[in-house]
Amino acid sequence: MRDRVLEGRDHAIAWLEGMLQVAKDEVREKLIKNKEMLFVFANQTNEMAKLSNLARDAEAEKKKLQEENT
Repeated sequence: MRDRVLEGRDHAIAWLEGMLQVAKDEVREKLIKNKEMLFVFANQTNEMAKLSNLARDAEAEKKKLQEENT
């Protein structure tokens, strides 16, 4: 009887360890995806800043040319 209880306990422990590993793997995958998305967002933010600077520079150049032509 005791052996059967221990066997059931060992089975339950093994099952819980398996579920814990699955949860760890899922968390790891989500963490990797979050890091990738953060990297993409940072790149997009950097590109938007560059475009904003280009637009500002173009507007300043346009005003400068208009002043020179008048």
